[in-house]
Amino acid sequence: MTEYRNTFIDGNELIEEAIEQYYSNSNKETLSAVLESIRNRMLADGHFFFPVQFDEDDETSFAFRTLTTKDGKIWTAAFTSYAEYEKGESTRVISNFIDSTMKLCLESEVDGIIINPWGRNFLLSKELIEMIFKAS
Repeated sequence: MTEYRNTFIDGNELIEEAIEQYYSNSNKETLSAVLESIRNRMLADGHFFFPVQFDEDDETSFAFRTLTTKDGKIWTAAFTSYAEYEKGESTRVISNFIDSTMKLCLESEVDGIIINPWGRNFLLSKELIEMIFKAS
């Protein structure tokens, strides 16, 4: 299958690389690198893919799909690329700005955003989201 091309996603490989480094050596420096890569993509009007569930009666109304971790926390699922999205079950997705979705997350009941939940995932908690906005 040919990969879907979305220019708003171009550059998200920097986030994937930072997450990979974080997995190799989890410390404050690599955590800061992940947050900085997300911030840089946000400032460049970057997008994530978000799996969504549309209302059966209203195709303009949808909800972000969430995942619950073993500790009972609820996370909005997000993907940095179409390849990461394809690792999971097939569902409808939208491409949306990273900054506006992080703002929505802060105002919602979820605990944060889980980036690339089917691969090398990263739990972007509300606390970390606030740190990204404070650094901007």
